Amino acid sequence: MALQNGQNFRNYETLAGVAAFVHAAEQGGFAAAGRILGLSGSAVGKAVGRLEARLGVRLLNRTTRKVTLTGPGAEFFRRARNILAELDEAEQVLAEQQGAPRGRLKVSLPHNIGQLLVPKFAEFARLFPDVALDVQLEDRLVDMVGEAIDVALRTGELTDSSLIASRIGPQHFVICGTPDYFRRMPQPETPNDLAVHRGVSFRVPTTGQIYPWSFCGEFAGATATDSVTFNNSDGVLAAIRSGVGIGQLPVILARSCIARGTM
Repeated sequence: MALQNGQNFRNYETLAGVAAFVHAAEQGGFAAAGRILGLSGSAVGKAVGRLEARLGVRLLNRTTRKVTLTGPGAEFFRRARNILAELDEAEQVLAEQQGAPRGRLKVSLPHNIGQLLVPKFAEFARLFPDVALDVQLEDRLVDMVGEAIDVALRTGELTDSSLIASRIGPQHFVICGTPDYFRRMPQPETPNDLAVHRGVSFRVPTTGQIYPWSFCGEFAGATATDSVTFNNSDGVLAAIRSGVGIGQLPVILARSCIARGTM
């Protein structure tokens, strides 16, 4: 049995007719099916009639008291009932997913911010027990579509205008070094004093450029003499803490070391 004129189940009217047919066959009559569907028995009968006309075959034998399946109708009923059951199941699954987040969430975070967020994952797991986190700690610019990444957190300007982004807040920087380093070297009073210091720099992985130190106005461009450069913020922090030199760090990354007096 084939559908005529290229019609298929993408047609909403066909789907409504299928539902009417299945319920009528199950209930043995149009009036009983109508009570389930919230329609009149006449409306159910017409929907089944349009379906039969579209298919070019009689599906139900009608009497004044009941309806019964024809031979082709019995075969169509078996398949159609399975289709409606799968649709009901799909709706139920979707409703459950809307009720509570579940599944795998792939997240890309910069090394420095990622390390600060890791302690928060326990609270996230408590709030969303059915969500499994797949976290990538990396400073490079990722291909969110090609790498199937759901959420990425980055600092700086958004270069890909096709992405949907939400600004979380500003990022502030601080120039810092260890107490031991400043016992060996004069503590700078202004950015211009940095020239005599050994600098720890950060190379942006996506551009290969040295990230400039954040000074404005007359001090724009002030920096220390390059000593060592990293393409990873963890390396910058480790080098500063070891006393190699001074460097620029995000405040959120340096705050705990400054509070402990180690930088």
